[in-house]
Amino acid sequence: MGLADKAADFNSGQSQDLETAKVQTPQANPSAPRQSTAMVATDDGINAMFFDHIKYNQAWRVAQMFACTALVPKHFQKKPEDVFIALNLANRLGVDPLMLMQNLYVVHGTPGYYAKFVIAMVNEKGPFTGPIQWKMSGKGNDRECVAYATHRKTGEKCKAKVTWDMVVKE
Repeated sequence: MGLADKAADFNSGQSQDLETAKVQTPQANPSAPRQSTAMVATDDGINAMFFDHIKYNQAWRVAQMFACTALVPKHFQKKPEDVFIALNLANRLGVDPLMLMQNLYVVHGTPGYYAKFVIAMVNEKGPFTGPIQWKMSGKGNDRECVAYATHRKTGEKCKAKVTWDMVVKE
């Protein structure tokens, strides 16, 4: 069976696993023993850890290791499946997996991030020319905070205000 036949079988779903599919390579010396080469599907995309079996297996081993340590938050301990998904999130955000897990919480199956992590991410990778700045004013129940930064592309000064009333209502 040639490479084209194996590809046709694979595309039709009738092929053996790609890892074990053997392809005969042409030999310069026909009397020499024939060599075979394994075909391995690889994926370097953002979801590679789900669709590339080598990366999947490595991520699963890492997830199991993280799930066994007391250094991750309780909601990740003994839950390698949750750690596996957190590894994917860390990969997609371009951050250290342990740092992400220490700043991630889950409410009804939805991940949330602590504000300090979000601020650090925006300061590091966000659309601003510098870090977010803070201006506090007022006292007691009249206290308010204004966060502001300059947008990198437009030069616009972006700002958001939080008052004490907003905090109480939250």
